[in-house]
Amino acid sequence: MARLSKILIPSVTSINEKVFELYQKGFYSRALEGAEKILIGAEQTYGTMHQSLVPYVSNLAVLFDLQAKFAEAETLFDKAMKIIKILKERDLYT
Repeated sequence: MARLSKILIPSVTSINEKVFELYQKGFYSRALEGAEKILIGAEQTYGTMHQSLVPYVSNLAVLFDLQAKFAEAETLFDKAMKIIKILKERDLYT
């Protein structure tokens, strides 16, 4: 898994920069596509219950919220909170 992480990080960084640029320009639907790719890659690397996912899940939720896709945003915000809660219960969230 460490090898995959080394591959993912440069890719995530470049996609994340593009997502942020699109977000700043107001191209939310295009930014959303990149944010979804980042989350998929992060879940493949870390699994679905890792603290590294929280910012990616939250960023995706914000992009849905900005497009008035509130149900999708709420689901993702709930997912981020669930990850934090479970990891805190296991004393694994820092």
